Amino acid sequence: MQVGEVKVLQPITVGGQNVDDVDRFTYLGSILACDGDAEADVNCRIDKAASVFQRMRSIWTSSVISIDTKMWLYKATVLSV
Repeated sequence: MQVGEVKVLQPITVGGQNVDDVDRFTYLGSILACDGDAEADVNCRIDKAASVFQRMRSIWTSSVISIDTKMWLYKATVLSV
């Protein structure tokens, strides 16, 4: 991925193989875009948090687990995503 206004037209090679030029890629769980747009990254993070929240439905609806424990799990699993 190239960042900035000036694009390098000559392909970059590593070990004799050309490196693909992409508009965006995922690095350490974050989506990076060449134009600096964060919308795809924000949407991806929201989707991941919603997925975790949905998978823990049985915990949220349980009457056996205390509210304090549920809040701890929410902070540790959903917010951290």
